Amino acid sequence: MIWGAFSFNGTMDLQVVQGRQTAAGYVEMLQRASLMTEGPRLCDNDWVFQQDHAAVHNARLTKEFFQENNITLLDHPASSPDLNPIANIWG
Repeated sequence: MIWGAFSFNGTMDLQVVQGRQTAAGYVEMLQRASLMTEGPRLCDNDWVFQQDHAAVHNARLTKEFFQENNITLLDHPASSPDLNPIANIWG
């Protein structure tokens, strides 16, 4: 699996995920991708992170990571692929 993030100002490095993703693996991947520094670089200090309702995104460990790092999440409706702009980038 491949993970990526982007903004109007650019992209982050793609991350390759080996095997089944877990909450711990997701948090580790976000740290490896330098989300805490890349988010502000791409979007200034008032940035918001969007993700869907995958189980690893809603896990307690993941929510704690975002809270501890003061990362604001966009409230994303469940089952709304049309609202997920990254689908257009993969295409």
